[in-house]
Amino acid sequence: GGAGAGAGRWGTGRVVREGPPGAGRSRGALGGPEDERNLASVTVGGPVGGPELVALFRAADAVVTASEHEGFCLPLLEAMAFGKPIVARACAAIPETVGDAALLLPLDQGPILFAEAVAEMLSNAPFRDGLVAAGRDRIEELERRPPTVDFVESLLEVV
Repeated sequence: GGAGAGAGRWGTGRVVREGPPGAGRSRGALGGPEDERNLASVTVGGPVGGPELVALFRAADAVVTASEHEGFCLPLLEAMAFGKPIVARACAAIPETVGDAALLLPLDQGPILFAEAVAEMLSNAPFRDGLVAAGRDRIEELERRPPTVDFVESLLEVV
């Protein structure tokens, strides 16, 4: 089920890309049009919410984002809450959002490293389980932190 790597060397999987076709700067990290990546199945959808979003998270083996412009990335918090391992770019507020609960890749890396990272995470149970446990810890840590602390720290960063 869920997100996986491309066909061939990295196995097979289903990729669900949320958002309208061509939207966002993360599209280039996937390597081009879906039919040129030799993926077993790519579903490109629009905004997802409610029961459909819950079903997607439950079915996913991993959550991957190649976004270059996230703020405090709520989908990654949702992934951690659903117990899903994460592969993401180490940019914008993503490292602060996930702490040590994700495999973070350099901003300048493209689809090959993403595919290798997903394949490694899915094939290495201790590593994957460690990310999931760190995700649970991160969610608990964020729940204990008063919202005003984050707001004040964000203001101080801007000033």
